Amino acid sequence: EISSRWGDNFTCLPHPICAVESGFTHYRNADVGLGSAAAAAVGRKQKETMTELLIEKFSAPAVFLAPSPAMNAFATGRQNGLVLDLGGGGCRATPIVDGLLLKHAQKRNGRGGEWLSDMQHQLLLRDSNIKIHPRYTINKASNKRSKDGNTRKTVYHSGNKVHSSFHENGIRQIMNEMKCGSHIVMPLYYYDEVLKKDILCKYDPDATDHISEGESHNENNSRGINNDDNTSNPPTPTEAEIGNYELPDGTPINLKSNSKLTTLPDLLFHDLVDSTALSNMQEVANFSSSLTTLPLHKLAHSSLSQVDIDARKELSSNIILCGACSVFPDLERRLSYELSSLTPSNTKVKIICPKTHIERKFASWIGASVLTSLGSFQQLWLSKSEYEEYGVTLACQ
Repeated sequence: EISSRWGDNFTCLPHPICAVESGFTHYRNADVGLGSAAAAAVGRKQKETMTELLIEKFSAPAVFLAPSPAMNAFATGRQNGLVLDLGGGGCRATPIVDGLLLKHAQKRNGRGGEWLSDMQHQLLLRDSNIKIHPRYTINKASNKRSKDGNTRKTVYHSGNKVHSSFHENGIRQIMNEMKCGSHIVMPLYYYDEVLKKDILCKYDPDATDHISEGESHNENNSRGINNDDNTSNPPTPTEAEIGNYELPDGTPINLKSNSKLTTLPDLLFHDLVDSTALSNMQEVANFSSSLTTLPLHKLAHSSLSQVDIDARKELSSNIILCGACSVFPDLERRLSYELSSLTPSNTKVKIICPKTHIERKFASWIGASVLTSLGSFQQLWLSKSEYEEYGVTLACQ
């Protein structure tokens, strides 16, 4: 597929290539009957195919397939840490020790951006009885407001001639826009297992490090970036500020009557969610040792529990948050307190995340650029001469 798309535009790559592999399989695309050994074989086959494509098709002089979790850690200037990658297909917790992945402790779930969009769609259909119409089905000439302020009845096209995937993509785009709206907030509380009640999260500037681009990433300079002396929680949108949300076809959504739409990221921390998506994930998780249905904080705790006890303390104080879904407001603060309630009292939980949204979304690419700028990068790649002598198996080692 890549060869057919790029074959006409790229005939030769004159420089070494560092390709970043995702290392994540969406729960919808996972093979239910696939065991752990077979899944590992599929991963090796993908690496071999990518290496063959880059060297034989594009004539790259050298190739290195960089694991995405390690690149995320390098983007923050760390070789040790627990990388929490919150992407569209799900969340992934990967321990990194000395720049190496501990694959036996890697944990994943299917609660990602696409899952949140599906949950938002279900809430609109079930609680508000609102049907989402993609933009291509809306007759714009009829969607106008009259002088008295009332909206005329919107006329929709049938859309029978388009493919179902095009229709679903149109709905997904509208859900993504709504999910990224200014009305989205993160409830700043966590459930205490001992007290059996919700506890309000208090502000602690040492619990989170926001690393900005161009800043020194050593331990002495990375602390104290958040210099706000205010120890109270930041103001959250009031009911008057939340108001209504209007869909592209003019349909208003009353956000006051359905608070679940404004606290959508809270579903990442829920143990029990009424959704058919979770049942699908559980079906796949039964055949995969790394894919689970755990919420975000328990996913990280489960990954830490499978690491050697001597490394847990350092990994807990270097939890790296990245991915497009990590940009929800106050998500790092909520995660810090949820994890603190699960870890021992003598273990300090510290969340490390880039300050800007761009750095979080493209952390793996930033880390790859850091790796390729090192003089030792030449020792990692697979050269074309080595490929011709030993074959493609070296790319998987």
